[in-house]
Amino acid sequence: MSDKTVYSYINDIAQRLKEPRKYGDVSLMIGAGFSKNAQSKGMASMQPPNWSELAEKMYEELYPAPLEKQEKEEWNRQRIIKTSGKNVTKLADEYIANFDRNKINNLIEQSIADEMFIPGELHKRLLKLHWSDIFTTNYDTLLEQTVDMIYRENNYEIIYSQNDLPGSIKPRIIKLHGSIPQVKPYIISDEDYRTYPDKYSALVNTVQQAMLETRLCLLGFSGDDPNFQSWLGWLRDNMGEYCPTIYLIGLYEKLSAPERKLLENKGITIVDISGLVSRQEENRHYQAISEFVGLLEKNQSEKDIYLERPYQNVDIFWQPKETEKEEYFEKLQNYSHKVENLIEPYILLPEEKRGEYADYFLKHFSVILKLVHNQEKVPEKLISTIIKILRKCLVVLEDKNAEYLEKVTEMLIEKNSQIETLCEILLYLAEMYRIDGKKELYDACMEKCDIYCNEIPYYKNEFLIEKMKNYISLFNYEEAKLLIEEIETSSFEYKVKKAALYKQLSKNDIADKILNECSAELAQMKLSDEIYASYLGYLNLCYRIGNWEMKEEYSDNKYYDNSYNTRRIIVEQREKLEQDFFEKDRKKEERIVPFSLNSNKSVTVSYSGETACCKNSFVFILGIDKLCLPMFLDQARLLPRVYDEIMHSSEYVYWKLSLAIRTNQEKIINQIFTRKMLLNIDDSEKQYLFDKLVEIVKMYSEEDSYDRKQYFVSMKNILSILSRLVVFTEDANVIVFLEILSRFSQKEDSFIVRDIKKILQIISTRFNGNIAMACQNIIFSEFDTQYHLASYFNNLSFEICEEDVEVFYEKALCLSTSENISERDNGLACLLVLWNNKPLEKYRDDIVTVFWKNDKDTLPMTELYYPFIWEELPHPASVEFSKLYYTYLMNTEYVESVTPTGREINNSYGSVRDYFSFFYSTSEISQRKCNKVILNKELANTILTRSYDFIMHEKSLLEHDFMGEKEDCENKFLVIGELVALVYCESIQNQLITEIYPLIERIKIALSDCKISTIAIDIVEMTEKNKLEECVDMFENIILTKNKKLYSSVFTGIQCLVFMKENYNQDVSFEKFFSSIKYLDIEYSKTLWIHLTPLLRQPFFATEEAQRYIALSINKCIDIYENLADQGERYYLDGLYNCVEALHQYYKSVKTTRTGETDELKQCVEKARKIKNYEIANIWSYE
Repeated sequence: MSDKTVYSYINDIAQRLKEPRKYGDVSLMIGAGFSKNAQSKGMASMQPPNWSELAEKMYEELYPAPLEKQEKEEWNRQRIIKTSGKNVTKLADEYIANFDRNKINNLIEQSIADEMFIPGELHKRLLKLHWSDIFTTNYDTLLEQTVDMIYRENNYEIIYSQNDLPGSIKPRIIKLHGSIPQVKPYIISDEDYRTYPDKYSALVNTVQQAMLETRLCLLGFSGDDPNFQSWLGWLRDNMGEYCPTIYLIGLYEKLSAPERKLLENKGITIVDISGLVSRQEENRHYQAISEFVGLLEKNQSEKDIYLERPYQNVDIFWQPKETEKEEYFEKLQNYSHKVENLIEPYILLPEEKRGEYADYFLKHFSVILKLVHNQEKVPEKLISTIIKILRKCLVVLEDKNAEYLEKVTEMLIEKNSQIETLCEILLYLAEMYRIDGKKELYDACMEKCDIYCNEIPYYKNEFLIEKMKNYISLFNYEEAKLLIEEIETSSFEYKVKKAALYKQLSKNDIADKILNECSAELAQMKLSDEIYASYLGYLNLCYRIGNWEMKEEYSDNKYYDNSYNTRRIIVEQREKLEQDFFEKDRKKEERIVPFSLNSNKSVTVSYSGETACCKNSFVFILGIDKLCLPMFLDQARLLPRVYDEIMHSSEYVYWKLSLAIRTNQEKIINQIFTRKMLLNIDDSEKQYLFDKLVEIVKMYSEEDSYDRKQYFVSMKNILSILSRLVVFTEDANVIVFLEILSRFSQKEDSFIVRDIKKILQIISTRFNGNIAMACQNIIFSEFDTQYHLASYFNNLSFEICEEDVEVFYEKALCLSTSENISERDNGLACLLVLWNNKPLEKYRDDIVTVFWKNDKDTLPMTELYYPFIWEELPHPASVEFSKLYYTYLMNTEYVESVTPTGREINNSYGSVRDYFSFFYSTSEISQRKCNKVILNKELANTILTRSYDFIMHEKSLLEHDFMGEKEDCENKFLVIGELVALVYCESIQNQLITEIYPLIERIKIALSDCKISTIAIDIVEMTEKNKLEECVDMFENIILTKNKKLYSSVFTGIQCLVFMKENYNQDVSFEKFFSSIKYLDIEYSKTLWIHLTPLLRQPFFATEEAQRYIALSINKCIDIYENLADQGERYYLDGLYNCVEALHQYYKSVKTTRTGETDELKQCVEKARKIKNYEIANIWSYE
């Protein structure tokens, strides 16, 4: 046998070990000869016995050596015969017949002396290789011991008997003939071998299966080894002429030609490794096997061509010298071609490889494009090859390089050459323009692609996929549905991509059918483990979309440890990015405070990972885009943080917004579509996105599922996004959106009811007269009654259509007769808007009848409004609202949380707050235009007694805080304190204080005992004693200490003060307070303006002096808030809105007085009206 032939066999084994998926698996059967490579624990020369040596011991016991010389010669001759080949098994039969089974078992164990040997280096090296299975006829435990030593590199399952086979997992070490000391009998006699196929059929079948499915290699056997001869016989008996080739590996240089021919006829290929070592080598057997294993090991390691890269140390500023340009291009072309061929089969590259190639080729790409820019001649094919590599490495195309590529494109079109290079460049540009949201450039690029890519099938498919991705980002469902049929499935990757695109269209049945075909195809493909892992991981990812259970045929668990597994790469990209963000957040800026006293110099440690975060964010995005898959939840969770890095990498953000929407994850959408983000993107992009989403809405019917996506994104999330967009866009969009909401408001779904109510709250700040006038039918007729849409237009003035007004009245009146309180309240809301804007006297009596029903002693029922709303509608002339309000206040009880059966979670706080608000609104303190209740002794006593009893009844809630009941109780006790302060104030005005003060004092003590602030009561008490400056100081202290919990109480107290001292404003001034608001943290000042709004309505602040300092304060605050509000800072937006609302209410109040508005106030109002914000502009429509 020639050396070349031996090496070809060894190479075949090595390839199977390295890439079993591509070349087939390889199994190993180890014989007694390999145990000679073990290490002795005693004498170095001691070795385990081989088959003949074991037989000699049996022979010597059966046939003791004779003393006479002549007989001894015959004895020796017989010994050679009986201890050779298959005679050994007959000898074992004789041994068992003359002694017994236990005797031969003891002989085997003593001869092998398993406890005296440990695995040698060859054992470890051999088992570290990736054999499919290892079979052994050896009785010793050397292989089992080896497994314990190499478990980190390769973990074998030990099969001691055929009972261990069911459920076992490869790779396995299968003991065929027993194992010292517990697995007996040891297979050794003729009788054992005769009955073995029947008794141990499972083991025979396992070896037979290994021969069929793998290349079986025999090591440690001699040609006449009885184990070898017996197994070969059994397998040939079962498999006949179909018995596959078996490799017999060893030193067989002394094997005769007839013996060699006999083995070859039996399907045995002899791999004679004696040529691997010289004849003079000591211990040739060991050295030959060591060389054989070494060759196998050498072929397992991958050659890293990254180390071969030319021009390793260049940067983007480097330029090749004129004399070396040709050599530079040639070397780079050869190397890039080699890399392209290497990485082309993989879906994605492991991060380490991707990063290495990306950094290297991006630098050279920049160098080459600069040469092109300088009108140097550069091989176009080189540009094409590098682009392929960069796209595989998920490298974003920078703007400067895009400009250079545009010039290359023009040059190639002009020359009408290198169509492949032109297509590659155009597709790279198109991908980047799409992600950058550069629509015009993208469309122009795709027009060129349409011309040139159609000439080459590969690029035509790439062009169609790119076009498909764009349609999806534009939510063009129908176009995408038609286009996907044109995509050719010429390769496995294209088939899975097509299935992934179907998943994006929610066509999961079609996608899963394609994936089923892909799975069957992949099972038949002969691929390396790396490529197989890459494909299987991609298949697995695609199947996961829309499927909760993973079928076995799609499972990649066995290949997940392979670094080329696509799913593993995607997961590791996400994990790496999470770690990058963590490091950036932790180390971005660490200020080290100097130790020396009065040292102003500080040391700032900056984090250099900002660029890495941005770059890896693009890798993350491009990786998702390349796979054509919808985004998984774990990826989507990272998207808000990714967008912090890349959102403004381009002036256009449409594609990024589209991707966020298509996650269809409510939480992610809420995190990304913030006021700050929407304020910082161009109005045209908001409008474009709005229009695209409206197109999708039109595809949904009312019968479709509300929260499951059918067209890229669910209706639930579309409505949520549209509600945010209309806040920042034209009135026309609000009108369109209300039409959409109206259509879906008819849907009977508790989730959509909840969401539409929330949406109406969000967009209500955008409502104005123009919108109301355009949406009359929606408001009065079309929108479902349970939402009370008209209630959002109560205070707006608009012209109601003459032709429809009577229809609106009739419908509202009809609803108002309903027994259903929700429908009745909707009718009431509609009538309020109709009567305020278009009162028709013909319906006056009908309105009176439908609500009052001849009962003038009781207020009509409503769950939507406070009772004083009835004053705004026609009512019986004899109705005395003051008396009805008085009755309401006398009879209304607070809802209690402490009941005889325990504590309830209910609306106890709400009931107290509502009662307080009603008392305040109907008191003389409030500036609300409604009939007032004159507080008398009976009402005061009733309110105070009820409040005291309520405190005593509910105070036990303060002892527990299991479900937030303690905080809830504290809040309602604070409101009780405010109510008592109002009663106290009115009692002073009505000269009742002497009689009711003891009750006030009791409540104050009770609240103090509960550790509840009584500041509102304290301010009234101090005002009564004319300690006005102390009141103002107390007020300012609460505000400046930022105790927001007491804001409501302290403002109630101040309301009482300015009411009681309305005509004594020269004694007290709030100028200092108003001048300090601009210095407050925005978190607190934004809340402050909400509490200031009702306070500023008081006539106390209508003086010219007050107008000047209030206008000055608001002016300053607008200056501070507006700039940051324009940048989308949420607290500043809130602050600006609340500040302008306070100004609006103050201005309206001042205009009702005889004082007149000062120039300062007018200028302030004019300034506020010019603020460019739709919601703030709408404030002035409520005049």
